[in-house]
Amino acid sequence: MHNIILNMLIGCGVMNSTIVVLIVFISLFLFICACGSADVAHENIICDNAKKTGATILLITPSAKGHILEIADKVIRIPATAYKAVYNSEDEYVPTAQMMGNQFEQALLVFFDVIVMMLSEEMGISKEEMEARHRNIE
Repeated sequence: MHNIILNMLIGCGVMNSTIVVLIVFISLFLFICACGSADVAHENIICDNAKKTGATILLITPSAKGHILEIADKVIRIPATAYKAVYNSEDEYVPTAQMMGNQFEQALLVFFDVIVMMLSEEMGISKEEMEARHRNIE
């Protein structure tokens, strides 16, 4: 199962404030970090710690430079503007009038929504099952 998820994430070829998600599988520790600049102090520390424990680091970013890019095992580049992101050329992002990292954050919402839809289809989980799991602690 973990290979399916990793292949879907990597196969998307898409290249935040700060969104960090840790997904633990039986035979794989995959640490997913979404970071606009790929270089934010507390995210650097978290990713460094995850790497030290043997986790595979998957970075989702629009940036072409940054500390987390240097230690990431896999990178998905999202062509959006983000606060303090570094780009090699204007071809690496979609220009926008939006402030700071708004475009990147919105792109992440769509990206992760598509991942959830792909996973639910791959795993054979119906819309009704997904809805039953939603806010199940109320």
